[in-house]
Amino acid sequence: MKYFLELNNLAYMRADADLLRAVSANGCEVCESLIDDVEELQRLNRHYDHPVVALDSAEYLGANSPTQYLVSAQVTQQRSSVVDADGKVILTDPEKVLHRTFEITWKSGSWQVSAVG
Repeated sequence: MKYFLELNNLAYMRADADLLRAVSANGCEVCESLIDDVEELQRLNRHYDHPVVALDSAEYLGANSPTQYLVSAQVTQQRSSVVDADGKVILTDPEKVLHRTFEITWKSGSWQVSAVG
């Protein structure tokens, strides 16, 4: 999950949705929404200037199956800005603390986020 969040940061800072696709399971609605956001940034030739999230804490909640696990996490959405190709600030997201549950699945030899709630 920490790896997913780090790739999420890179995806938003580089406007590269492929970074998220690599760790997102098919059918993960939140993952698809994040990918759509990053693709929109790329289309507009924009990106974030700093990491967008940081993992504060995580707690294992149990397994749905031998290959699927639930993790509760506290994540801070960091104060960061969307900038254009010239570095002009378009908008700034405020810092806020979020609580999320991640469903993580081992599939085809790698971990993927299969749901976020």
